[in-house]
Amino acid sequence: MAVANPILPCRPDCIGPFDTPEPSPSQEVWGSDELTQLILQFLNPLDLHKSAQVCRNWNRIAVQCMLDENKLWNPQRASHLRLTSSPQEKDTLSALLISVNVKQLGYVNFEWTRIISIKMLQRSFERMQRLVERMSSLRIVRVHWPSMLEEVGITDSSMASLCSSIEGFLNATIAQGCSKLMLTGFNDILGKRYQLKKSAGTVSSKSASTSSQRASILAKARTLLAPNSMKQTEGSLAIDVLSDEANYCRPGNRFGSPPPWISIAPSPQLSETSKLTQFETNTINLFRPPFSQWTLALLKASPITELCLHFTDLPDDTIEQNLILDRIADAAPDITSLYIDSVRSGTMKDIMRWASRFQQVQILGIQPACFPTPDDDKNLDLHELDFPNLTRLESPASFIPQFLKSDSAPADSLGRFKSLSSGLIAATYRWTSSSSSEVASAVNAISLVKSAVHEALGSLAEDCTVHIAFRFVHDFFKVTEALNRPGAIPPDLLIKAGESTSDDAGPKFILELVLPGTREEIRQGIFDDKITVYLRLVPGIDAMVLTSNEAHLSLEMEEFDQEQMWKFQKICPNLKSTGMA
Repeated sequence: MAVANPILPCRPDCIGPFDTPEPSPSQEVWGSDELTQLILQFLNPLDLHKSAQVCRNWNRIAVQCMLDENKLWNPQRASHLRLTSSPQEKDTLSALLISVNVKQLGYVNFEWTRIISIKMLQRSFERMQRLVERMSSLRIVRVHWPSMLEEVGITDSSMASLCSSIEGFLNATIAQGCSKLMLTGFNDILGKRYQLKKSAGTVSSKSASTSSQRASILAKARTLLAPNSMKQTEGSLAIDVLSDEANYCRPGNRFGSPPPWISIAPSPQLSETSKLTQFETNTINLFRPPFSQWTLALLKASPITELCLHFTDLPDDTIEQNLILDRIADAAPDITSLYIDSVRSGTMKDIMRWASRFQQVQILGIQPACFPTPDDDKNLDLHELDFPNLTRLESPASFIPQFLKSDSAPADSLGRFKSLSSGLIAATYRWTSSSSSEVASAVNAISLVKSAVHEALGSLAEDCTVHIAFRFVHDFFKVTEALNRPGAIPPDLLIKAGESTSDDAGPKFILELVLPGTREEIRQGIFDDKITVYLRLVPGIDAMVLTSNEAHLSLEMEEFDQEQMWKFQKICPNLKSTGMA
């Protein structure tokens, strides 16, 4: 039976289990694992790497010593693997590769902050593939590839080799049962070698075939001689939208000979092996060559339920914009959760119209970065958009009135949000200063959210829950001090904010405060006076959640004692429950 060594704590959902090692000569020589660990922990990574090859028991202890230096075994942290650019340095990936005990990876984060050459990057992908293939299971994988590659010296041959390594790692990751894949910062240097054809989006499959038949003998010969990553994989999964080669091309050199087509191809078994349900990326580069063939095939072949996307690097060309958005929508039409984390200024209206194509969406998340300028959340004109299955909306407070705005009466417009009437609207307000205008803006935003919910949902608003979260970009204590000054909260605004009474058939209001303290400090009442300052802004709330700086530990929700509840209920008579996260 596989058990964890009591002196070697491991995160059960992240890495493990360890097989109980058979008795070895080292135990007789050193007397105990504790003594062996005490001695080995003073060795440098290179010597530890050698020590791990002595026997199975030393392997287990030496590998842990290498990983402890990177805090990999801290039960509150994920497996964060920073790859080095020097073969002489032994990073955490090196430790896992020599381990004979680590069999599972729950959450692994590969990060290349020091790799700037194509050769080292290719080698890193190959090492990552070796690690992934050794695991019996793999749950969550994040790969962060910052744009730090040297553009000089990237030939077709080196690019093809790199794409082949990327293809091997990505296909192996999916084959090992990865359920959530996060690809961030993927370098755009490879994508710069492709450009949109002038006829993109209008080329039919017949004309594309005719164009292919007219290819020169030289181009055909180069295709036959090219590596596998340069060829279009026969039998690979096809996307309904036009293929990469029909829409993109690689500009030829001055002699006019077309360079070989290089792309990352999906595994033919992708639809049989993929268990991916969540996909996240912060770059549109993954939906352009050479990555798009693999990415779009993955989305179409997988049981994807959640997409999290950034659109800040969406191409300026309108034709390419529409092409990319169409391909994403066609590849994953049945998602139920869509998170839009950022967009370029002035494009939010178009992105929201695109989002409405996902008619099965139940959770829609809009982040503050979607509105980089103060005017981006105004005049969006979204009243015609239909989200019939939406049950949860998460967005900045200023966006919700725009989203719920309708030109018709509540009874006529309810079809747009028929599921939201019994769902959750989560509004976030970010305090960016402690000025009086900021206070007025916060109270006004809450009032507008409440009014928008009433107007959009009518009598059914009482079945809806509105969650208002106060988050602090500016210093929490300075904002609190500003709010506590006499006359800081205008009386007329307080009346508007506190309209909700026990006989008001409105939605249930929940206030969340993100506090800069621990659970114990909140429990001791250190923040009570500061909490009451914010309760004066929303005296009509029904529940309150206080989020500590330990929320990332995912601890269970904790109720407040009755004495603290009475203190808060003096300001908020309708307050029925208070929890701490």
